[in-house]
Amino acid sequence: MDIDVSFFLPTNRDPYYATQTINSINKIDSKYNYEICLYSRERIVLPNVRWYEEREQSGPIAAFNNMAADAEATYFICLVDDHIVEDNIFNVIDFLQSDEFKERQFTIATISPGESNFAHIPVKGDTWCGGILVDYVQAPHTTMRFPAVSKQTVKKQLQNFIFHPAFKYHAGDLWLGYYLGEMGEPGIQYEGANITEYQNLRNWQYEKSDCQMYHRLVSKFKQGQIDYVVSM
Repeated sequence: MDIDVSFFLPTNRDPYYATQTINSINKIDSKYNYEICLYSRERIVLPNVRWYEEREQSGPIAAFNNMAADAEATYFICLVDDHIVEDNIFNVIDFLQSDEFKERQFTIATISPGESNFAHIPVKGDTWCGGILVDYVQAPHTTMRFPAVSKQTVKKQLQNFIFHPAFKYHAGDLWLGYYLGEMGEPGIQYEGANITEYQNLRNWQYEKSDCQMYHRLVSKFKQGQIDYVVSM
């Protein structure tokens, strides 16, 4: 049976947390066939779960990319283990198939984490990403925090990656948002598909180094290196 949607869920915490996310998906009656790709040290045996064993700690960015390289679904949805999905989650697939993307080369949107919960990339005067001042004029492109994306976009436009592999934990969503916007197709946060945070489990360990990488990639882009993934 062909798979329409692969949910990607990396976790390195107690299985309780990922189980909440998995159960929130499995309770939905959907017209789409789906799998839940779990990237973790411990196996969780639940319906529709496909387990990818994390043999060494690599971080969620690598986990998302590794699952994207292997999954065969038509669409991918990136989730985190401190959020549950709402019953309208599959609406984002309808959106990606709509006329909104008919003329776009990137079939991608980001799921909404709640009403009025919108984020944009750093703009001129900001220092919140790694303490580095943005001293150039920058459009406030959408931060692509929870991407829903077609496999074809990952393969053809994003060089087989969802997030740039130079990141460990943070700022991959900033670079994806920057890249889409600067390529002429600013990212869209789709408010018709929602996830809800039930516990804040954010890990700040790699924030500074990942933010430094974001600024380095922006600098390279401004110098004319416009591939999504460039060697660093």
